[in-house]
Amino acid sequence: HIISMKAILFVFLLFVLQTDNLLKSDEQLLFGFTTEKGKRVVLATGKGGAYIVYRFGTSDKVELEYPKSTVQSWEKMTYSGYFRGSATEGMDMNYVSFKNGKTMYILYQVYQGDETKIGIKIKNTDTGAIIADIRGVKSTQKGDLSTLRGDDRIKQSDEYVSFERSYEDFHVNSKNIYRIYLNLHKDSEFVGTDCETHAPFGPTVKDRMPEVINYLRLAKNDGQTLISVGTSKFLEENVYLADSSLASVLTVHFLEGDPHTSLIKPMHVVLTESRAIKYFGKTRELLGKSMIIDGANFTVSGIVEDLPVNSHLKMSMFLSHSSLAAFSYSNYDETAWVGNNEYTYLLMKPGTDLAAFNRKIADLSSSLKEILNNGVYQAEPMKDVHLYSNKGYEPDVNGSAKLVWIMLTIGIFILVIATGNESRSRSGNTKSDGLVAYSTHDAVFYGVARTESPCRDVIAGDVVDCISISAGSYGSAAAARLFS
Repeated sequence: HIISMKAILFVFLLFVLQTDNLLKSDEQLLFGFTTEKGKRVVLATGKGGAYIVYRFGTSDKVELEYPKSTVQSWEKMTYSGYFRGSATEGMDMNYVSFKNGKTMYILYQVYQGDETKIGIKIKNTDTGAIIADIRGVKSTQKGDLSTLRGDDRIKQSDEYVSFERSYEDFHVNSKNIYRIYLNLHKDSEFVGTDCETHAPFGPTVKDRMPEVINYLRLAKNDGQTLISVGTSKFLEENVYLADSSLASVLTVHFLEGDPHTSLIKPMHVVLTESRAIKYFGKTRELLGKSMIIDGANFTVSGIVEDLPVNSHLKMSMFLSHSSLAAFSYSNYDETAWVGNNEYTYLLMKPGTDLAAFNRKIADLSSSLKEILNNGVYQAEPMKDVHLYSNKGYEPDVNGSAKLVWIMLTIGIFILVIATGNESRSRSGNTKSDGLVAYSTHDAVFYGVARTESPCRDVIAGDVVDCISISAGSYGSAAAARLFS
């Protein structure tokens, strides 16, 4: 008999599936993918959810398995998540982390806007440094980490408060970066605030005020930008024109190109890593490549890592600021105080007195009274923008400091009650007041079900996690602290 090639292929595939050491026959896949280098990542549960296990390797060789013992395996992993609904800037971030010695492994599945990223980051717990970021191929993804959201078998680290307060922390100079805004007046009456500025403001204060180390101007290309690469066309948002000081003021990691010169020449573009992959399918050997952006020819001069999600600036690419005249505004003159259409950020000397500096730029505003129509320039810490700003022409939807403090207050309130309840449970009086009912399997406290009291961690000193877990019922939360 002649055996067909299809039959041979079927037998081969069956053999491969049966000998896959990464997923056993009685296990259920929770989440898995193939990495860009062909390795496989699997997060699986045993029959009936008896255990949870992580494996990394190939179909015929397990290179890493955690934990080795299935006993109490659920307690050795932590799920963190954050969800924010929005038509254009929605976020759904999911992480599962575990420690193996002095190394932390962080599985991630992150959706923001119209992009999903999957992979695993490896972090040194002593130094906090990211050792590796192993990216997954999206098309190979199986399962979903979000299925663990609210699953009381795994530790839930809901960190809404921590995440909202972590905006801009990834910038090395975050404490010394300030954003400029313009208070608007009609005659002497305050009528509003605009966070866009005039082009000459940054160069002017750098020349006149010694506390200013450097400035950065960012002009957002409003609406959707048409990108053409060969015969392919894309519509892109969050395209900014930026000064060459971009990497000197903000923390932006270059993968290709010179951080200090990539944005000097007109008609040059620096792409974020995700956009480089989107347009060219890779992030290396792209310098000198051509792109047509809104009908104008640009040359790729750099590739940078995507900025973290906890930033009020959502930026997909950077066009050189010197391109403005040729690209967007034919009459653009960066020395003219005409039109306030760009954001200005200042890198200040450490220890700068903000109140004193604001008096100085208010005096500068007075000297430009007619040009500014009685407007007054002021500076605010960049770290305050997300929660406290909410001015006119913000580049992104702001958070709410009021909501964060409400959640923190609720968390503290629940913490106090739960701590008292913990004391009563230890004395054996577990059901006397009806607040808590313990069984052999779980503890129930105002709708929070866990194998222990939700605030037992307080005894160990982890107050923030306890507050976050208590407050997490308002909404899912973030794992930004994993990477800090």
